[in-house]
Amino acid sequence: MRYALLSYGGDPDTALATTVRVRGGQTLIEDGPYAGDALGVSVIEAESLDEAIEWAVELPAAHSGAVEIRPVHDNSEYRE
Repeated sequence: MRYALLSYGGDPDTALATTVRVRGGQTLIEDGPYAGDALGVSVIEAESLDEAIEWAVELPAAHSGAVEIRPVHDNSEYRE
């Protein structure tokens, strides 16, 4: 599955959002979206939410703000 690492809330469906912050070397994980200002979007391939969290912890935004993770649905079978 693909996960999107969002340093802002962008998709209207926030039901599956997870927010990651790193403070004092501790990873803080919360269910729900991050309500902050737009900084950027990264799309990664991750086998699980845990793997996506490992990626998120490495981003500077997780240390100074937050990184939001949302699943991305692959619609490639609909392309012609």
